[in-house]
Amino acid sequence: MFLVLFLIVLPVYSLDNGVGLTPALGWSTWNTFQGSVSDSLLRESADAMVSSGLLAAGYEYINLDDGWAIGRDGQGNIIVDPKLFPNGLKPVSDYIHSKGLKFGMYTARGSTTCMGRPGADGHEEQDAAFYASIGTDYLKEDSCGGHTNGTMWEQYERMKVALNRTGRPIYFSITQAESWNDGHPHMHCYGDGAFSTLFWCARSTCPASSRLCIPSPHTSSSCSQPLPPSSHFSGRLPPLPWIPALSQIPT
Repeated sequence: MFLVLFLIVLPVYSLDNGVGLTPALGWSTWNTFQGSVSDSLLRESADAMVSSGLLAAGYEYINLDDGWAIGRDGQGNIIVDPKLFPNGLKPVSDYIHSKGLKFGMYTARGSTTCMGRPGADGHEEQDAAFYASIGTDYLKEDSCGGHTNGTMWEQYERMKVALNRTGRPIYFSITQAESWNDGHPHMHCYGDGAFSTLFWCARSTCPASSRLCIPSPHTSSSCSQPLPPSSHFSGRLPPLPWIPALSQIPT
């Protein structure tokens, strides 16, 4: 008797721009400082990334999370908080790059961020051009609140296209989708933690048997078929660990 094995190789499609070939390693302001960010904080963090040996170990991103924007001008351009960044973000980005590091930025797909600052909805092209102009290498697009235009995936698609149009290679990271009332049918499942591993499913296209959802501690689940208690996920996936604070990493 002969056992014949068939190997099916499925193609993977991606942009050939050199971004995302390996997982992004770095440090985010949110986990330690949340919205308490500033020009000096990012410069000091960049210095610490280098002096502690983290950059040499492959941790190359310094990511500025929520709290940096305060509004939009009459043309819809996003406004950087002048109290936190009196010279804007370009000098900060330049300093981070001078250390051999890469600069990451933050936004959210709705009209507001988690802190109530301006989100990207309806301004993807403007915001993407701004990120490219200041030398952004990584963009995290969160999912927090406000009004939206289109479904979650349409919003993420708009930002993806806008970033690609800038011509600058930017690592695009999307966060889990929290279930807020944005006036659109819920098209997703969600978990607890910004980088949770999720079973994504557009309800309009997936069979009922595949609509597996993970309850969130922050909002009531809108899923019609949550993971059964017998699942090895125990009903909810634990969030993946964040990059630890610099002070928690031994030198």
